[in-house]
Amino acid sequence: MIPYSNFLSLFQTPQTELSLRALTPKNRSGTLALGHHKDALLKTLFDIQPLLPAIASGRLVLTPNRRLSAKVLAAYAEHQSLQNEKAWHTPRVMPLEGWIQQQWLEYQDRRPAEPLGILMDNRQELLLWEQVVLSDREASPLLKPSGAAAQAQSAYKTLTRWQQTVSSEAYLEHQSPNDIFSRWCATFESIRDKDSRLVAAQVIEYLIEELNDNPSLKEPEIHLVAFQEQPPLYEKLLESLSDTIVRVQQPSRNRFSGLVQRSGVDDELQLAAQWARQVVTHSPDATIGIVVPDLSIQRAKAERIFREVFEQGYDQPEIPADAPTFNMSIGIPLLQAPVITSALKLLMMKTTPIRLTELPAFLYSAFIPGLNQELESRVEFEYLLRSRAKPEFSLAELSEYCGTLTNQNRTQEVERPGTTSTQEVGGQFSQGSLFQADEMLMSDNQPTAGCPALLKVFNVLQQQRYPDRERPGYWSQWLHGLLLSLGWPGDRTPNSLEYQQIEQWYELLSSFSRFDELTGKISLAEALKLLSKETQASIFQPKTTDSPVQILGPLEAAGLDFTHLWLMGLSDDCWPAPPSPNPLLPVTFQRQRKMPHATPERELEFAAQLTQNYLESAEIVIFSYPDMRDDQQLRPSALISHHSLLSVDQIPLKTLSRVDSQGLSDSVICFDHQQQLPAIAQQQLNTSPLELVDTGTAPAVSEREREGIRGGSALLKNQALCPFSAFAINRLNARPLESAAAGLSAADRGNMLHNALEILWRELKTSAALAHKTEQQLTRLIDQTCAKTLIPFKAKSPRWMGARFWSIEQRRLSSLLHNWLNVEKQRTDFKVIAIEQTLKSELGGLPLTLRIDRIDQLSDGSIVLIDYKTGESKPRNWCGERPKEPQLPLYAVSSRKQTSAVSFAQINVKATEFRGISSGEKPAPGILPASQQRLELPEDWPQLLDHWHSVLEALALDFMQGKTPVDPVDNSAYNYTGLESLNRYFEFEQLSESKADQTAPASPEQTGSRHE
Repeated sequence: MIPYSNFLSLFQTPQTELSLRALTPKNRSGTLALGHHKDALLKTLFDIQPLLPAIASGRLVLTPNRRLSAKVLAAYAEHQSLQNEKAWHTPRVMPLEGWIQQQWLEYQDRRPAEPLGILMDNRQELLLWEQVVLSDREASPLLKPSGAAAQAQSAYKTLTRWQQTVSSEAYLEHQSPNDIFSRWCATFESIRDKDSRLVAAQVIEYLIEELNDNPSLKEPEIHLVAFQEQPPLYEKLLESLSDTIVRVQQPSRNRFSGLVQRSGVDDELQLAAQWARQVVTHSPDATIGIVVPDLSIQRAKAERIFREVFEQGYDQPEIPADAPTFNMSIGIPLLQAPVITSALKLLMMKTTPIRLTELPAFLYSAFIPGLNQELESRVEFEYLLRSRAKPEFSLAELSEYCGTLTNQNRTQEVERPGTTSTQEVGGQFSQGSLFQADEMLMSDNQPTAGCPALLKVFNVLQQQRYPDRERPGYWSQWLHGLLLSLGWPGDRTPNSLEYQQIEQWYELLSSFSRFDELTGKISLAEALKLLSKETQASIFQPKTTDSPVQILGPLEAAGLDFTHLWLMGLSDDCWPAPPSPNPLLPVTFQRQRKMPHATPERELEFAAQLTQNYLESAEIVIFSYPDMRDDQQLRPSALISHHSLLSVDQIPLKTLSRVDSQGLSDSVICFDHQQQLPAIAQQQLNTSPLELVDTGTAPAVSEREREGIRGGSALLKNQALCPFSAFAINRLNARPLESAAAGLSAADRGNMLHNALEILWRELKTSAALAHKTEQQLTRLIDQTCAKTLIPFKAKSPRWMGARFWSIEQRRLSSLLHNWLNVEKQRTDFKVIAIEQTLKSELGGLPLTLRIDRIDQLSDGSIVLIDYKTGESKPRNWCGERPKEPQLPLYAVSSRKQTSAVSFAQINVKATEFRGISSGEKPAPGILPASQQRLELPEDWPQLLDHWHSVLEALALDFMQGKTPVDPVDNSAYNYTGLESLNRYFEFEQLSESKADQTAPASPEQTGSRHE
């Protein structure tokens, strides 16, 4: 008899979702109540009638998994309740693996003086395999140890379950000359035996031996429920356990089956969810199964779609997070739970720098103390870190930057240059404007100056001391204490899901000591790596009440009974699954012994048996398949293609009362596509219609605001590209967050070239000096220039940019400088009179601060303005009413009396040349009069300067007057602004197209006209 505590454990394990309580409707807006009256039980998913005689006789009933055992016990409990029984003996119903573990404990109890060893669990065994792989010096360095270890563990389990070894004659017959697996097996078994450890196959062998030696331990009869097939070792165990093995056959329930074709997986899931909802609506007592063959991959998508259908608005901020109202047989890795991710990230910061890409999730996590009070300051902190253009930050750097920011904000209120205050701008907007002040506020909470809570976290992490190496059991206690001192899991009370996840996390920590003997003493970094793997392997399944809707994998659905069953994804390319033999075992050896996934025939037989079982397990069975995947046309699996193809309106909802020769009877209720819920986006649009706001006008720049504006040619460039962008960037200070490149960014390389040219020309000064340099002297000068240029970039570079990286970078820079000086040598005499010169000017009432890369003076005293470009730039960018590159025209009109030419100096691997416009003479190759270029510009130089002055002044006036339409000059205007989420231009385009489609006239074919 199974102890009552063991019976309860079946219902409390994370792998099961059974609850004997009735499911009450959830108090959520738009949520379908998947339950019954509070005093009733849900209809069970197993027909207990065939097992009643065996249970009454006290026979042992075995199932292939814990889920099915729980469903059988629940069905028996319901049966006893219907018989008005108040108490009953717990049936001997157990999963096979659970029974083996129980028998092993009893086996050891009967032999207290004969300790045989410690049975390793799956994770301990995998860790030992990883140690074996890592210790093999002959293995390929390209081998991924964790993946190879998992393959080795799987191969070894298959081998032992098929009662084979790498030294058996059958294996040696197929062994390859470079059999790495045999070497690994020898090492694995040597360590295992030396440490007195056991694997599951050894335990089963001990049990078989005892059953054969002691017949009194045998069962008179055992009943197997829903077993597809068993490995030879398990068959031998069952045969040793009893001479009478009864395979329980559930009666066929099927009354209708059909086939549905959909356009893709998303479409299948959406239709299955809509169908399940309508089934529950029409038949509250229905039990519905949705079988997804690759549920482990599609889980997140399936949950999202079913929640959208059954729990409308579940993802809204005001709705508390909770488990779904339907059941899913597969959970998520505990590591994916945000509360656990935050814990591991906190701990890993002790030994590992945090990457810039991970910063937002860390800074704005609700599980890091102080978020609500420091939200605005943490945004500023992120902005500060991103401005450093580093791909990662150490704990010491984070603490330093956070401390600096916090100390600054305690003594002064930081307002970035050029930023207009909310009160000043917001107060000038009329009601209904996009830029109302109350909508610009980030939070109603009173913000804290700086990030003191975050700084405390960094300081505590830095101050904690720890030994160099210790056992996992020690580290689990140390890490637990560290998390408590850091204030994890944050300020707010965890919700139900988070509480369960935290509880499972602490259970995982408490079991960490089971690795003590396997790993010995390890470093903190190694302990955290192992803990991270354990958290990834630990599956979190929320404890939920039972539901009439079950989303299952193919094996989890086996043996269960439903009124309605939908099996999706059954295309010919994946059902049956293609063979995938283990790469570490000889393929011919696997095929001869019909090992798992070894042959197409075995996969076909397995899938055919499952399909037939599914067909008999429900009254209504719907098969579906996607007709397209990745542009590949698909067909239904041959195992289901003989079923009638149904249209959406032919899919039945109610159990058939009769079927006649004409097909479905009139009494059958079918799926109503008119009753489908709209997509979630459409739901949100229906409940919260979009409000179109005119963004064409903002308040004019006031005198006070004018004093705070800091800008140069970039401001007018923004105005030319898109007036709204200029307003957002230069008045609201809206800028996209910077991201660090893996190496030097394009901006870094551009600055590097500018700095090198500045150093070079401060040394050369004139074309004559350049001409008098010998090639050797010039090479030496360029090398010195490059070395000096790279010094500040090396200082802020990450640790992985070593000497070889900078050697390559220096050669690249040196090559560009050599090529450019060869172009400069072709010019007429000149001298460099200014480098990086600043000029203050005013245009249209807009104060401007300009900076020019270089100013050359020609022999006639005239001036050439030069702007270095590492990208492609052409004089046509100076054309039109909205020139896209206004820097040189702006500087030219500000110093028009002396300027005779303006030019880009394009310097990159593709082109090294001048591209400019001159007043007449040709001061350098590529600098030509406008009359010799196809440009829409005045050919006369004074007229050209007047034109530029007029155009640029108009842009300045538009900016000052608050003209802010979302009006890009062309399709490339938003390539680098990063403001798409603010200006919504592309969304507006789509909305406009949608409205145009709705109001479009008849097609040309209908009207006989052609739309231009």
